[in-house]
Amino acid sequence: MFREKIKMAMGAQNLRVCKVAAECNIVSTSLSSFLNGSRGLRYDQLEKLVAYLNLTLAPKKGFRFHSDFMEKQEEEREAKIAARRNE
Repeated sequence: MFREKIKMAMGAQNLRVCKVAAECNIVSTSLSSFLNGSRGLRYDQLEKLVAYLNLTLAPKKGFRFHSDFMEKQEEEREAKIAARRNE
């Protein structure tokens, strides 16, 4: 859905991927891959893209961010804390 809104905004403003990528300091193949759904973009890149297209990032009601990587880091941190307490 988010990608579609970006594509729609680019289409409405008659912008090409290579121009948007250059203006947002994103490699054009990376932006193209993002728009096709085969890769993601870093948050700072998304911020530039959203600002350039005059869009806003607003989470949907009830949105909960989920990241396996962040959950694993949190579990490892809690395990280290527990290990220190048991020493």
